[in-house]
Amino acid sequence: MSIAKYSAHRVMKRAVGRRVSLDAAELVAKYLTKVASDIAIYAGRIAKESGRTVIKKKDVALVLEIMGVDLEELEKMEY
Repeated sequence: MSIAKYSAHRVMKRAVGRRVSLDAAELVAKYLTKVASDIAIYAGRIAKESGRTVIKKKDVALVLEIMGVDLEELEKMEY
């Protein structure tokens, strides 16, 4: 499964208010798919170490925190 290039296209257009080529959106979608997969892998390891089979928000939050993501800023974002 991957992030649709049209979803990336819509996000990019809203972010910059300009036209965006589908080729550019496809490249961003591929990158976002890889990042989301990596996050899921690490969050899955955290859940497994905690004795759970379900990945919870706190697992993903820990991975994002390790990656240096400002969680407060992320929570404030509107999409």
